Amino acid sequence: MTVTDSQPIAVVDLISALDALIDSGDRDQAKKRAAHLIERADLRDLLLIHRCAHVLDRRPRTAVAILRDAWKRSNEHARHVIAAMARVDRRPLRTTTNPDRAPRWTRDTHYQAPRDVNTDTIYTGSSEQRDEIHARTRTTGESASAAAVRLADAYRVRCEYEDTHADENEGWEDHELAGYQLDYVRANVPPLRGLTCVSCWMERPDSDNRRTPDDGLCAPCRDDGRPGIPASNNPVAARCAYLTRTYRTAGLVLLRRYWRDATDTDRAQIQKWTAQHLPRRFAPTRDNLPQRRHHPKDERDLIARLNHTRQLQPTHARSVVSREWKRATPRGRQVIQLWMERHGDTLHRPSTITTWLPEPPAVCQGCGKEGRYRRATGRPEGRYLRRDLCVDCRRPHPQPRPIPTALTLAA
Repeated sequence: MTVTDSQPIAVVDLISALDALIDSGDRDQAKKRAAHLIERADLRDLLLIHRCAHVLDRRPRTAVAILRDAWKRSNEHARHVIAAMARVDRRPLRTTTNPDRAPRWTRDTHYQAPRDVNTDTIYTGSSEQRDEIHARTRTTGESASAAAVRLADAYRVRCEYEDTHADENEGWEDHELAGYQLDYVRANVPPLRGLTCVSCWMERPDSDNRRTPDDGLCAPCRDDGRPGIPASNNPVAARCAYLTRTYRTAGLVLLRRYWRDATDTDRAQIQKWTAQHLPRRFAPTRDNLPQRRHHPKDERDLIARLNHTRQLQPTHARSVVSREWKRATPRGRQVIQLWMERHGDTLHRPSTITTWLPEPPAVCQGCGKEGRYRRATGRPEGRYLRRDLCVDCRRPHPQPRPIPTALTLAA
């Protein structure tokens, strides 16, 4: 008999001896015999042993049938190993390692749908065997009894709710839709048309907004006899006087709201009236708003932000400088003017919100002529025209960088 023929017999003997040592409780000798088995067995035999052990561990009820089918489809070399592995596990499993966490399946907790019940199936596994199988395969620490109680409580609460509140039209609160950042109800409200009523502060219809003279009241307040704005040749000044005289505490807030809702023509009249009748610091304009005290750190931060614009694209840099100018204090605007005089050449072609100095005459590299060139000359490209071309030779002129003026930012 060759070594190849005797190798399966040796592997079978080692498996049988290892099983006997485990049954006797001699785990030290079992470990030594397992190491000897790993050294003597071939890689294919070890893989076959692993597969058989996996089937016996995960599929205890159908393990014999699976191994029998594998035995039929294997050669003689593997049949001895499969037969030895099948004889090893033909006994009930030992006690559970952690009986407290093992589920206790009863008729109430272990329910199966009628379509999944097979009357021909005969369960031969013992209760201890099933307990150990479920204890190994559970992924959570919740026992089956606790899960059954939780499901029963949820079902009872749902039944009570359906019996008592099924047909009620319950409302909802704003906090229930916390995940939606857009308030669709408020977004669909149309903008305010005209001016609000000076008594109830509700929106008035167009017929009341077109009244001459305008008493500032809506139809319900006028019918109730509430006082309104007296008739005057200057309705804007009359409304301003009425707001500051009637509502002494909130008069300034209402006057600023009126200035925001008014047209440009009415805003000029509101500013004129506030300049005559109110202190200058109460005028509802941007320039006359009270300014906070100047701090040297604010100037350093402003210069740092302006210096950062030199690393940006020209269009982005111009928008940043314009935004800084609009929200800057008078002292900050002086700083922006000085910065523009020193570093204004770093900005390229102007945008529509600023005005720049005219460009100096350019010299064409093709024809050598000096003079201005038409901006809209050249052949069309799509919806636009090619610009910056010489009128004579149709070649591009060298573009000198325009020099922005700081005074034009205030315009």
